[in-house]
This record gives sequence, structure tokens and C-alpha cells, in this order.
Amino acid sequence: MNILILHRNAYYGQGLCNALINYNKDLKVEYCQFAPSYDITNFGIILSDAESLRFILRDTKGILYDNIKIILLKNERDRESYIPHTAYDSDIKDNAPIEDICKEIEISLSISSVKMLRKRRRHDRLSAREYQTAICILEGHRNTDIARLLGINEKTVSTYKCRLFRKFKIKSILELREAMKNMDII
Repeated sequence: MNILILHRNAYYGQGLCNALINYNKDLKVEYCQFAPSYDITNFGIILSDAESLRFILRDTKGILYDNIKIILLKNERDRESYIPHTAYDSDIKDNAPIEDICKEIEISLSISSVKMLRKRRRHDRLSAREYQTAICILEGHRNTDIARLLGINEKTVSTYKCRLFRKFKIKSILELREAMKNMDII
């Protein structure tokens, strides 16, 4: 797995790079202080601060590849800077322990299709958010993980779950999988 760390603070970025390598020797981690001029499609995960993510979004005109997972490294100063939730897959505080950062990487990788928003057809019964929630549910994630990954409240996840069950007139996750297969949604 190739990981790219983009962070304005070279001391923090290089330290995180070394910590990830020491934590898991199988990871291939690179650090870059500024948005790279080289091809970012070689990386499966990008850990980025808000400012660097803004540069990436500008350079790619807001279009990122679905196979690249982006984890936003938040800090207190980034509160005033707005980046839409659709621009990244998940976020974590930049001062989180290395174990939490690695867990966040694993969770982001396990959700393969959440970032991909499919085009809706006229006869579709699900909104884009309902679809994302359904995929997360089918992949076995809990409401708290789904809320964090989609950038929504846990109660909102419960609301989407209720809507899904009501729309398909079902009562279990197994029935949800069957209903979505029958309607050719998954």
C-alpha cells in the first residue's frame, strides 16, 4: 500500500511518515510538504492537512479518483476553513495516536464504494446518501463508523437506515441486500 502524506509542517509530516513506517513495515509512505507536481494516482491513501487538500482540489479541478482514499488531518486552526465532506473520505485529528490513524486508514480502505456517487436513473428509489449508507451497512459497519465516514450525525444515519427499510418494506440487513440485488442497485 502506498501512502502519501501532505502537510505544511515538515517536522510533523516527516514524523508521521516515520511513525507509520515503524508501526507497519509493509506500508510504503512518502512525505511531501507541498502539493506534489507528480502523479498522485500512484497512491492508495493520501493523508493531508486542509491547506494541502485545497491545493490538490484546485489542481485536479475538484475531481479525484475513486480509488484514492483521502483522510483529512484536522487541527484546531483548520476550523474556519471549509472543505466539503465529499472532498475526502474521513478525517482525524492530526495529534491522534498512531494506532488511531492506522485504524482510520484500515476503515477507509474497507469502504470501497462509499465515495463513488453513481448517477441516478429515473426509476431509482434511493438518494445518493441513502445509497452510500446502504453500502456501508452491507459492508458491516456500525452507525458510528458510518457517521464518521460520511461526515454526518449518527442520528442521521439511523434516519437513512429507517428510510431504507421503509422504502424496501424490509426488516433486516439480509433482506436489504436481497432487495438491492433484485432492483439491480448493487
